[in-house]
Amino acid sequence: MNPHWKNFLATQSLATDNLALGIFPLTELSVLTVSGADATSFLQGQVTLNVTQLNEQQAGLGAICTPNGRVSAIFLLIKHQDTWLMIVPSEQKESIKTRLSRFILRAKVSINDDDNYCLIGLNPNLVAQTSNYQVTEVAPLTVTWFNRTIIVATLERAQSIWQASVQKGYIPTSYSVWHYLDITDGVPWLNADTAETYIPQMLNLGLLGALSFDKGCYTGQEIIARTHYLGKAKRRLVLAEINSPQPPEVNTAVLDELSVSSSETGENSAGKVLSACSLGSSCRLLIVLAYSDSGEHRLTLPDHAPITLLECNYSR
Repeated sequence: MNPHWKNFLATQSLATDNLALGIFPLTELSVLTVSGADATSFLQGQVTLNVTQLNEQQAGLGAICTPNGRVSAIFLLIKHQDTWLMIVPSEQKESIKTRLSRFILRAKVSINDDDNYCLIGLNPNLVAQTSNYQVTEVAPLTVTWFNRTIIVATLERAQSIWQASVQKGYIPTSYSVWHYLDITDGVPWLNADTAETYIPQMLNLGLLGALSFDKGCYTGQEIIARTHYLGKAKRRLVLAEINSPQPPEVNTAVLDELSVSSSETGENSAGKVLSACSLGSSCRLLIVLAYSDSGEHRLTLPDHAPITLLECNYSR
């Protein structure tokens, strides 16, 4: 993160329970730039989404996979003039850069960290508002993200956007609330503990528009396509909720009281927690859950906390 942006944010008081008009510092995300004459074709051969279908107004969710089809990272991809901006979890930035760099070979491609960019989130989507304030008037790059907006800006522009938004009534809000909204929208962000565990279908990447089956070859494509055309994944991502101010740890076992194979040891659990975030006493979870023959579940955590399954709206 840009150190001056970090210092600026330290002066802001951030709400931790605001789901209304909010402006968010996306402090847990970073930007990698992919540029060069071969950048588009290079990415097309490395990621799951069809990058040629993106434009400068729509962020594309995608994944980087291992040769055996396991997802190693989730990212947002934004086209900005002749450069691709890859928004990635900050903790995975170096590993993603290293993995992609292995495949450059003789391609005319450069992959770089770029701390000059600051990331801001807005909820709801300001571009869709009917007020006189239009974010596109002050922001150099804005993209729609579900019913929200992501802004990519240099330091000075980011500060002016932040201050203008606050003056218009937008409440500075912590990244944890943005993460809660991402979970509610079914975005399967990964970290070091969940990377290379699931194939894209288990994370519902097809429903999120992050998985192409007709663009040609990319790393892991053969196994991913085989699962798509010859069978189906045995697990899927579901949105759920528990009544708790404390979210469970990633990879916590999820037990199904209707399944005889489910046990408190987690060895034969019905699923695992992919991500979780609490807002007050409401905790939203994304769970990678095994299919049930009956289609019915009675889910709990190992501490017997009951889990309620929710509908996830994948429209973007």
